[in-house]
Amino acid sequence: MSVLDVSASFTHVMFCWDVLVNHLSLSESNSQAAGGGAPTSVPTAMFDDVSCPLFVTWMKGPAVRAYDDDKKKSSSTSNSNGNGRQLVGNGNVAHHHHVVSRTQHLPGLDLRGCIGTLEPRNLHTALRDYTLNSAFRDSRFAPISVDEMEQLECTVSLLTNFEVADTYDDWTIGTHGIIIEFVGDGLGRHGRRGDGRPMYSATYLPEIASRQGWTHRQTIDSLVLKAGYRMRVDDALRKSVRVTRYQSSLCSLTYGEYAALKANS
Repeated sequence: MSVLDVSASFTHVMFCWDVLVNHLSLSESNSQAAGGGAPTSVPTAMFDDVSCPLFVTWMKGPAVRAYDDDKKKSSSTSNSNGNGRQLVGNGNVAHHHHVVSRTQHLPGLDLRGCIGTLEPRNLHTALRDYTLNSAFRDSRFAPISVDEMEQLECTVSLLTNFEVADTYDDWTIGTHGIIIEFVGDGLGRHGRRGDGRPMYSATYLPEIASRQGWTHRQTIDSLVLKAGYRMRVDDALRKSVRVTRYQSSLCSLTYGEYAALKANS
């Protein structure tokens, strides 16, 4: 898989927020209280419909509201100085200068939903599908509700540079995401080989290992468990794992950042 000619941007994340807000049908009072407006029609994708693997991630925590409150205070100060607005990207969206596209998650947040695909998909349909899947159909969590909006951060990750690693630790923590594939005992989740032995696979995005403070070995062991393998994990199993490393282009926006962009567009 070759290098992408597109990077994750605020337009991708804005679209995901539009899809979520539209789906939840926010009331006028709720949207005004949050500083934004609820879309009244199906969101329109304002970016190229390229094909690539992707994930949509929702994070949640009080730190989001604290972060957005600080931004609002900064905005008030900037507006009093007469320099509170500027153009972003292609100039179609105007917003307060403090609302910027972030390429990392806010610290101290908890995972609220994350679903994507390792197969290339056209972004116009895929971002819509995986926004809804990650928000409402991640089996680890209850569906996202309106009451949570002001504590949410949305992240779009576009995946690229897939390479087969030489060993299970042939990748860089904080730079690479990894996919593991291996054959083992047990039930398996991903079919069986010709000899009847079950196959396992799982992935972590590039930010996971560094966020958790894991070593290469700890990351592999956690992924083995995530894949559904419940037998003993030893060095022989680790060495049998096929690892594919990849990188991602990431962009994040809190609901407050989204609302500010909508209010000033």
